[in-house]
Amino acid sequence: MDFTISKNALDQLKNDEGIKRQDEMRTFFCHAFIEKYWDTHYTWLHREDDRSNIYGHSSHKMPLHQFLMHDELNNIASNWRNMPEFRECCDLMSTLYI
Repeated sequence: MDFTISKNALDQLKNDEGIKRQDEMRTFFCHAFIEKYWDTHYTWLHREDDRSNIYGHSSHKMPLHQFLMHDELNNIASNWRNMPEFRECCDLMSTLYI
C-alpha cells in the first residue's frame, strides 16, 4: 500500500484554520496543565527537605504527597473546564468546529 499524500493536500491541511486552532488548543492545554499540576509538584520533589536539609525527595512525606497529587489529578480531570488556568484553552475550544 502507498500512503503518500499529495503536496497540494498537505498544503491544504497545513493551512486549515481548524487544525491550526486544535494545535493552539493543545498548546494552551499543555501549558495550563504544567502550570496547575506539574510545576507545583516538581518543585516540591526538588525542594530542600526540612529534616535532612538536603535537596531532593522527602521519603517520609512521599505517601501523603502522592495522595495529594492523585487527588489533584482527579480534580483536574473532572473540573479542568472550570479552572482559570485552562480558560484560554476552553475559549479556543469553543471556536472549534469539531
